[in-house]
Order: sequence, then structure tokens, then C-alpha cells
Amino acid sequence: MPADALTPAEIAALIKPENHPSRLSLDELDNLTGELSTSELEEVVRILGLDDIARQLPPILEKIFLAARMIAERPPGYEGDPEVDAIVRNFDFDLYDRAARPRDVVSTAPRPSPPVTPVRPSAPSPPSCSQPPSGSGYAVRTPTGTTTTVSWFEAGSLSQSVPGSSAHRLNSRRPRKTRAVAYTVFYGGQVGAFTDWNLVHASITGHGLAIYSGFTSLNAAQTAIEYARARGWTADAPPTVHDTSPLPLPSSYDDNPLNLGATQDVWYAVCRGVVPGVYRSWLECSLNATGVRGNLCNRFSSRAAAEGAYSSAFRAGITRSIPRVLTPA
Repeated sequence: MPADALTPAEIAALIKPENHPSRLSLDELDNLTGELSTSELEEVVRILGLDDIARQLPPILEKIFLAARMIAERPPGYEGDPEVDAIVRNFDFDLYDRAARPRDVVSTAPRPSPPVTPVRPSAPSPPSCSQPPSGSGYAVRTPTGTTTTVSWFEAGSLSQSVPGSSAHRLNSRRPRKTRAVAYTVFYGGQVGAFTDWNLVHASITGHGLAIYSGFTSLNAAQTAIEYARARGWTADAPPTVHDTSPLPLPSSYDDNPLNLGATQDVWYAVCRGVVPGVYRSWLECSLNATGVRGNLCNRFSSRAAAEGAYSSAFRAGITRSIPRVLTPA
């Protein structure tokens, strides 16, 4: 863990339900735990307790966390569990891989658990491992050697059947994030750009509505807060009401300080929020929907899908601009 990183205890305090009343988003979870080792993530889980961590995870992670927990806690003579089987049978692992980097936050004990976590992209593959033919897969380390497989189920079975074994994902599809050196708090006790995480922590802890993000430079953080403030998307900007007619779809999606890290395979449509529309990043979506009573927003795998959903909502008279009325003290 880098010297300036949060400790497991500090991360656990941020995730606690009393400090973060709503479930974490995938981006928030990634920002908080992206640089932690397996043992550090296990410490976060131990501090929070299984019930709290499950309740705070995004729904897509909660399912796999609960499945891994039930498998890890199976009694002697365990031959199967209908609930676990149902989760595994109905869980869309391809969607999960596209939606987020699977992480070992699901580990609940030092015993081997299903390989829900990829090897960090910067970690070299074991010398004895050959790459699966598909270009991705899992390495299973046992006391007698290492083998690879492209099957999640086979890797999980092997790691559980041999004591002292572990399974790790190979070739994570998403690159490791650049570590943030500056932060912007859009909603919290103190709005602004900061380089000291302690100031950010103090500003967001205990606030039911806290929106913040990390950036690779102080200039980027300052530019982002100025961009959002000019649009009325921050706690220190006066509430704004935007005309919802005709609300045309954006003709272009130029880079802006809030979506520079966005990918082309995830898009967001806000049908009811501060400024309804289609957005390229979760941060833009969050600034237009979080804290807005009656907001309607959703995530899509393509621009066409997001625009189609927004257009349908507009034709049905669903789109509406709603000012944010909840302002932190």
C-alpha cells in the first residue's frame, strides 16, 4: 500500500452504513479499494462485518459476495446449496466482467474461495503458467504446482478441493487506474479541490449526500469543480431549473473535465434530474441525479442504447428537470 493511501480501518469507516447511507457505486468502491492487497481487503471486511459489507456493496457485487460467503462457510459434508446454485446459474459473469474489475473484497476467510478477483494488471504471471488460448482465464496454484483454465467453475472447484490452493484471474481486461493526487468534493461539508485526503475525508464523512472524485493533478481537480459549479452541480451553487422542452439529444459528446476518463462501452441516461440528457461518465450522471428526489437514471452498454432509452422517455413525457433541494449543512 502506498504511504499516502488510506488504511483498511479508514476505508471501513467510510463504507459504514452510518457514514454512507446508500449503497456504494462501482466507481466509489473502485476508488476506495482499488489499490488494496488481498489481506488489506480482508481486513476491511473483518472490520465492517459480513452483514454491513454485503449491505453496502453494489447489487452486482453483493450477489457474488453472498455466494462466496456461503461456499466458504459450508459445513463438513457439504454437497450443494440450492441458493448458491441459483446465484451461480443466473449470474451473468460476462456482464460482471464488463461492468467492473472483480475484486477479492468477497473473501471472508483465509480459506480458498472462488476466483472472483483478478490478478492486478501490474503483477507478473507465475513463470510456470501458460496463457489460456482465449487470452484470459485463471491460474490455480496448488502445493504441487500451477495449472491454468479458462473456466471460472473449474478454477473454483480446483482451488476448493486441494488444501492450500488459490485461484487468480489472468489478464484483467481493464488497466490499473492511475492513483489520484488531487480530489474534488462537489457535495459535502466543504466544496472545492484538495490535495490532502484528510480534508476530503472530513468533508464527506457523515454527510448523506457526498459526491467526490479523484484526479491525476490539482489543475484537473480545479477545472472539474469550476465546470460543475458553472452548471449548478455543486453544493455551493444556487439551485437551477432547466427547461425540459424540447430537450434535444446532445449532438456531440466532447471531452470535458468530468468525463476524460470515460470509456466508450458505458453510457448513462438521466431522464429526471438537474439536467436530463445522455452522459458519458458516472460522475456526470451522479451530479445530475444524486440527491434529486424522484430522479430517474440508468446505465447502458452503448451510446445508441442510452439515446434510444432517453428518446423513448422523452416521447412518453417522462423527462423532467428537477432542482436538487438537499444541500448538506
